[in-house]
Amino acid sequence: MSGAALDLCAKARWWQRAWKVWSAMPTEWRSVVHYSTMIDLCARCQRVREAESLFAEMGNAAVEPNIITHNNLIKALSTAGQPERASQAFQAVPRALLAGAGLRTQRSTYQVVMIAWARVGNYAKAREVFMEMSQAGIAPDLPHYNALLVACAAAGDGAIADGIFVSLLSAGLKPDVTIYTICISCHRHNLARCWELMGEMQQARLQPSAMTYVELLEAHVLAGDGAGARELLGAPELRAVPPRSAKLRRLVAQTRALPLAPSGRGGTGGERAAAAAGDPWASPAPAPTAV
Repeated sequence: MSGAALDLCAKARWWQRAWKVWSAMPTEWRSVVHYSTMIDLCARCQRVREAESLFAEMGNAAVEPNIITHNNLIKALSTAGQPERASQAFQAVPRALLAGAGLRTQRSTYQVVMIAWARVGNYAKAREVFMEMSQAGIAPDLPHYNALLVACAAAGDGAIADGIFVSLLSAGLKPDVTIYTICISCHRHNLARCWELMGEMQQARLQPSAMTYVELLEAHVLAGDGAGARELLGAPELRAVPPRSAKLRRLVAQTRALPLAPSGRGGTGGERAAAAAGDPWASPAPAPTAV
């Protein structure tokens, strides 16, 4: 019963409730599954100190960590923005334990480390882990290519992104909406290439997400295309973006500051301005002045 309660608390991120259940649980009842669940909760709540404390406590209680426990500790360090320590935790995983895990778990282990480096934009380190996985005979899956793309998105490195994309296709994998969206982010300084990717999505019968349109909007802003950016603000998909999105608010403000000029994708600035009349983010028009 305590195990089910802990699992529920971890998935719901109920920090205080989980610790009450944990504190009430007799020490001798605490198994590797219970510890793994608690460390997973720490990762979800970005409480890395508590995660490390629980992991150390396992050693004192003679409870042997399994591969899931190690993965959850690595994830806790990753979400805390500590890629170096996440890599150290990965290197500490007994290789026999990793080799004996199922393919899905092995992939997950490498993916968590790659994400740690991807979050800080370190493509070289993320690729290093990717190559280590490949050399170990573990075939990469879509999330691993996703992590590589995220790693090079910080610098907007479109050339590397295209190389990763080709490699993904060569591996027989089909890019999804998330992959295309990150590719657009990588190409945000190349508006034409962003629209090529949008066309490829259409050909693949993939529906762009709200975040796809946010990344495309940024490409228009960076290109100085005020008319095209204003037209995108009317896209219904953008309404699915959380209202508190700092990135979208910034892009909306930057769009308003851009001049209405031809977008380079067809149509005049005036035509684009007319299309932007329904812009849900536009400031209300001033009342007419009496003559």
